[in-house]
Amino acid sequence: MDPVVGSIIVAVILLAVIILIIHKLVSDKKKGKFSCGGCVGCSGHCAECHGCGSAPESQAKKSK
Repeated sequence: MDPVVGSIIVAVILLAVIILIIHKLVSDKKKGKFSCGGCVGCSGHCAECHGCGSAPESQAKKSK
């Protein structure tokens, strides 16, 4: 097999994986299932500082 053909096959596979990841992210966002992202400096109180729904029930009740 020619090295160029191997490179093209690898590029097509990588492109397909990237497209599938983007499709999953877009469909999750449309469904309202999105990730809050990393929150390093707030000691696990991301829901309070970012408005994300990932905090435990006790913390969510305190903010209401």
